[in-house]
Amino acid sequence: GKTFFQTSSVLPSVSEMSLIVSCAGGRMVKSAPKSFAEGTFILSCADDIAGKAQVKKLQRLGYAIYDKELILTGVLRQKWLLPDEENALVLQRPDVAPASSSPLSSSKEPAKSNNRAKRRRRR
Repeated sequence: GKTFFQTSSVLPSVSEMSLIVSCAGGRMVKSAPKSFAEGTFILSCADDIAGKAQVKKLQRLGYAIYDKELILTGVLRQKWLLPDEENALVLQRPDVAPASSSPLSSSKEPAKSNNRAKRRRRR
């Protein structure tokens, strides 16, 4: 299970997002992490990124800041969208590299080619 913290202006609310996350096997924490923890993700929005010292502090700890769509889209698709450097769901990169390995270092599995389906479409 993954752990999530969301900043104050993110919608759905913390209680609603907590229900969504727990139904998907994760957990929400109510207070911001004080140090970098592998498997913990920070959800935020443009309003909080623009003016919250809390977001800047989390970046200094090594966290990337993700859009809530990381959760909502993953739940709808019933597939975890692995965050990586190319992911459009990353709102802000961390200011520093975390001391331990980052969740951003996860590699995606290569997409499987379905040649049989391609051949059928050509006919």
